Amino acid sequence: MSISRRNVYTAINRSAKIFGASLCLLFFFLLAQASHAAQIVQTSTVNLKPGESKRLFVSLENKTDYTWYGGIGKTSLYLYGDTTIFKHSGWPKDDLAAGIDQPSVAPGQIASASYWVTAPSTPGTYTERFLLGDGTTWHKYTVIKVTFIVSDDDPPASTPDSSPTTPTTVSVNPSQPSPAESAGLANTKYYFAEVTDRGGTEWQVDPGEHFFVNVKIKNRGQRTWKREGAGAVAIISDKAKSPFWDSSWFGNRLAAMQTQSAVVGGSEASFSMQLRAPSEPGSYSETFQLYVDGISRISGSAFTLPIRVRMPDEFVLNGNNGNSPNPADSSGSYDAQLLIGPRGPFEYAGDEQITLRYGIKNVGTAVWNNQKIKVKEVIPQLSGNQSSVSLNSWPSSSVALQTSSVTEPGHLNLVSFKMKAPAKSGQYTIRYALSADGHEVEYFDIPITVTSDGYIEASAPAAPVPSSPVVNPGNLPSEPIIRVGLYATVDDTSIFAGVNTGFNLMQNGQTVCSFKLGEEAKVVYDRAHGVYKATGPRCQTQSTNYFVAVAPDGISPLEVTDFYRPVSWLPGANDNKFRGKLELRYTPATDKVWLINELPIEWYLKGIAETSELSPIEFHKTLLVAARTYAMYHVDRGTKHANEYYTVDAKYDQVYRGYGQEARSPTIARAIDETRGIIVTYDNEIAITPYFSRSDGRTRDWSEVWYGEVEWCKGVPVPQDEGKTLWGHGVGMSASGALAMAAHENKSYQQILKYFYTGIALQPWYK
Repeated sequence: MSISRRNVYTAINRSAKIFGASLCLLFFFLLAQASHAAQIVQTSTVNLKPGESKRLFVSLENKTDYTWYGGIGKTSLYLYGDTTIFKHSGWPKDDLAAGIDQPSVAPGQIASASYWVTAPSTPGTYTERFLLGDGTTWHKYTVIKVTFIVSDDDPPASTPDSSPTTPTTVSVNPSQPSPAESAGLANTKYYFAEVTDRGGTEWQVDPGEHFFVNVKIKNRGQRTWKREGAGAVAIISDKAKSPFWDSSWFGNRLAAMQTQSAVVGGSEASFSMQLRAPSEPGSYSETFQLYVDGISRISGSAFTLPIRVRMPDEFVLNGNNGNSPNPADSSGSYDAQLLIGPRGPFEYAGDEQITLRYGIKNVGTAVWNNQKIKVKEVIPQLSGNQSSVSLNSWPSSSVALQTSSVTEPGHLNLVSFKMKAPAKSGQYTIRYALSADGHEVEYFDIPITVTSDGYIEASAPAAPVPSSPVVNPGNLPSEPIIRVGLYATVDDTSIFAGVNTGFNLMQNGQTVCSFKLGEEAKVVYDRAHGVYKATGPRCQTQSTNYFVAVAPDGISPLEVTDFYRPVSWLPGANDNKFRGKLELRYTPATDKVWLINELPIEWYLKGIAETSELSPIEFHKTLLVAARTYAMYHVDRGTKHANEYYTVDAKYDQVYRGYGQEARSPTIARAIDETRGIIVTYDNEIAITPYFSRSDGRTRDWSEVWYGEVEWCKGVPVPQDEGKTLWGHGVGMSASGALAMAAHENKSYQQILKYFYTGIALQPWYK
């Protein structure tokens, strides 16, 4: 956006020819407008090496009295001038760095954007300004001044203060919002951290309650952490404005500074954060990490606080949160959050009628007009004489509720519907989906224990057990490939980076863009145009076909840098790394954008978190042969998640955490290698191998819990579980019993599996 003194004078000269005597008045008017608009509200310093490309992040509060709307031609981040030597090839225009991340930003809310810059080859200190606008007009109070220091030298090291000094101002300006993310990680040689105590494991608070969280983080780098001035270190929220924001914070994101004036390498810094719970009940997950100088995040410092805001005795619905949709635009994002639900345990007699009530908040930007609650899945599947969970009052056999009512963004939708329990006794999970205007926005599971049989019609023929062709052991096929649905994204975006190597973005086996170690690629699915867009250093492309990220050797791990999944018992650990291929994929069947991990099945098994590293290796082998069999069953069928382009779900099928789990579990990896390719079979066919946590002294026949007969799933005594309560469905193998057999009775995995599954064989199924 060209905003300069030359443009002001040009406007004055043109106006003078028309208005003559009004020249003086117009001159002062325009200068006043330019001065007012050009007021700098945020400053930062970025260090670059000559020719280096770096990603920068911006967040600005909307302090105007009107809503900003995102999109090119609407609110975007512009250069304050015509062009710059720091322009990156990914910029849409010479003076347009990037669009904002949000579809709309109401007054008082935060807009964020990220953009790349490339340093010139000549060292020096440069200054550029950026601001938000639409290409012809600009928004007040949005000018950002960035000082670029281009140098071949590393930044000077900080040293501890030799004597007490008068406190200086905080390096992150408390009057301005702090950055959403850093322009990158701080140099890990100088800045590295370890979270030693996050102050607790879970917080349960009342709505509006004020509480403290005391955190301790060890400085494992070479630089001294300071409380104030250059080199200041502070805890910053990863959200534009956390729902737990407290007035004691230094801005919208800066939650706390260290209590000590200086913390040298090897010492521990203490932080005391003050939080205030939001008024709406629900489960929250708040992530924080350390930043140095408010610009660069410190590796190893991230931590997440699981917080549950309790339901008060009387819950009053809040009004609209101010984030009203654009009245001229009917499009918007569809998303929801489950805030109110029934409390278990869910124990009913067969065919007993159940009433369910839920409160679901519209957290997207689109107005909901029509809502529908539909049965997605019943586990185990109901068929034949077991009937279903539907009632005659339902709109259809799969739709429990259908309404036409308006739910605006920020409002809560209260729904109530009825269902009936399955007819046969046993344990079930019924999954429902709430859709708004055809978009599935939320899911909720009902775990039901049916304590006694209801009405069961005359028997129908037993459902056939799925089979697989007989494999000739002397002519084994190659190791299969499995596709894992990691998660459905919330913003249709994934950002990839190599862990130990560079990586490529590919299409149809051909390289589209290559990235070096330390560089990131951002892939976005643009729903409006039905295209995938990829950006990053030396990369700016789009296609109707999806992109696949993969290391040069095809198996080295990649990191999904915008995904955070902490390990509860290992502070600072983040399971966001995966071997093989990663692809962002839109699925028309469910209108979701999934991140999918494709890799050989043995590497997949090493990322499964179904057992502890501390258990005996024979138990590892037992459980993982059963897990391999389960995975092969679905690879062989290829139908469970076929409409979403993957084989198994990383959360609901088998818990898969990827490369982090593998790296932490060498004994489990060894157990997989020593049983490579071996699965459970019955009559040379893949056998279904259910297992559960613990029995009450015996397992159940398949027919006791589910419909039909499975020859190898017969009830057997489990003396190791005598006197305990059943924990699970009871069919197949008791994990508790199997662990005791391996740990205390020296049973091999072959003996354990053949004990729990009658008449089975253990066969190599691939090379």
